[in-house]
Amino acid sequence: MNTKYTFLLPAYKPDFFKEALDSILGQTYKDFNLIILDDCSPYDLKSIVDEYKDSRITFHRNEENMGGKNLVSCWNKLLSYAEGEYIILASDDDVYELNFLKEMDKLAQKYPEVDLLRARVRRIDDKGEILAEDALYKEHGDSIDYIYQKHFNNGITCMACFVFKTEALKSEGGFEYLPVAWHSDDASSLKVCKNGIANSSQILFNFRTSSVNISGRKITSKDALEKAKATLLYDSFFHKFINKIKSEKSPLKPIQERKINFALKHHDDFSYTMSRTYATLCNIKDFWELIKYVPQKMRLKFMLYYFKMKLFY
Repeated sequence: MNTKYTFLLPAYKPDFFKEALDSILGQTYKDFNLIILDDCSPYDLKSIVDEYKDSRITFHRNEENMGGKNLVSCWNKLLSYAEGEYIILASDDDVYELNFLKEMDKLAQKYPEVDLLRARVRRIDDKGEILAEDALYKEHGDSIDYIYQKHFNNGITCMACFVFKTEALKSEGGFEYLPVAWHSDDASSLKVCKNGIANSSQILFNFRTSSVNISGRKITSKDALEKAKATLLYDSFFHKFINKIKSEKSPLKPIQERKINFALKHHDDFSYTMSRTYATLCNIKDFWELIKYVPQKMRLKFMLYYFKMKLFY
């Protein structure tokens, strides 16, 4: 079914799956399809899907679990099925407001040149209680505006709040791989924002933090290693992205230069703080595996901080 919008839904956990499906299939804008990929779940997700008897649904099941090894490869497999103009990578535990697609379509019609739309986000817990609400972004801006707003607003970032032009994302190689998909949402959105971004003023998406996803579960040494690794790899990606923008827009206007410099400083401070924080949660074996991802100029400081924290805490 070739429609304007396609929701892509990698599914594994049953805990909030029906609530997620209700929020997608209950959209007031009806002209869309939904492609579900059961990632070899041990739970009977198909029986839940079959309850809906909705012709807009296409269901696939992996013979082996992909997400446990490489979640982004699972996302890109779903992307390969998509034929509509826009895609939304949904989740099996998050919740869309029922007017999400209607409001995003208004933005798509108003700004047809952009390849990336973003809905404002609310963070919720496993009971649906509100934990935080996203900042208000400018409705429309170029790629420099986007990186500036991301860092100035400290907004809530999650993959499922974005609407991507399908061909733009595919032409950039699909969703960006990073370990445990940590920062893959940031990197993937940056890849397709060269024609700017349009943002909703309403909160249209609820991002769930719970004990059953990597954002909310108790962190292990292995989790810490993968998150630290992903943070350092994203740091390298971000700097390459900024350098590309500078070359494409050279010479920069003074306001553009200030926005980029602000974003770089904020990013570097955050990246270094978070990567070293995750590193201190690693055991010594994992830490030595991580150190090769740390830029040479930072390694001594990284090691001194790690051993200091292990010694005193």
